[in-house]
Amino acid sequence: MINSDYHLLKVLRISAPQLKNLVIHNNDPMLVGYCKIELCTPNLLSLELQGYLYKDYYVENLPSLVSANIRFVDNMNARERSRVQNLIKVLKSLYNVTTLQLYNWNIQNLPKCQDIKDELPNSFYNLRSLKFVSGRNYSCIHVIEELLKRSPIIETLVLQISQAFCYPGTGQERGEESSFQCLFPHLRFVEVQNLRGLKSEHKFLKSLLENAVVLEKLTIGPSTTLSRYQEMESANIRNHLQSLPKASSSVRILFLD
Repeated sequence: MINSDYHLLKVLRISAPQLKNLVIHNNDPMLVGYCKIELCTPNLLSLELQGYLYKDYYVENLPSLVSANIRFVDNMNARERSRVQNLIKVLKSLYNVTTLQLYNWNIQNLPKCQDIKDELPNSFYNLRSLKFVSGRNYSCIHVIEELLKRSPIIETLVLQISQAFCYPGTGQERGEESSFQCLFPHLRFVEVQNLRGLKSEHKFLKSLLENAVVLEKLTIGPSTTLSRYQEMESANIRNHLQSLPKASSSVRILFLD
């Protein structure tokens, strides 16, 4: 379903018990309007949602879902709290996936809505691979930590930080203290793209090395839009990570130039 016009509908209900794969793209907010969406697809294996958020979501149990790709566009006409609530409704339906890709800005508002953040799924019990692409100037470390804490058997993490420039020490980084208090017994591969040299990123990587007991490979790629100060900070991170004590004796740290 690509750029279909639902702006005159109050509710779009998709009821298909035998449906295996569902793709919904909405790249024009005028086509979404104030439509609510209901998904009743108990045998769905893969779900892809891209574009603007609908007004509201109702998703029935998806016990067969294996993979999900969520790429929501930040609709500035919608209230922040409403956007976060709708996103959490979608995330709750993804509890059984093994592969999850999140490309959006709305999830980064979770730290601002503490009470709503607590409504995240208690666990993604089967999640093995997570790719998270942040948006704008936000390093999204808190959000990644929340997702990792809820993914007990995750093996692969790919974190792509926005290329957008962020001045060090600004409000974009304040409050991004790392707070890992748990081990990751299955995490084997981590890739961080567009590292910008922020303290929050440094603490996040340090926490991973201290808690990922079977980590095999950590790949780090710096941003191509760094200021001179950020280049220096990235170099400091590089040197410090190499000298840190590590939970995994076999981990290799690869820095991409």
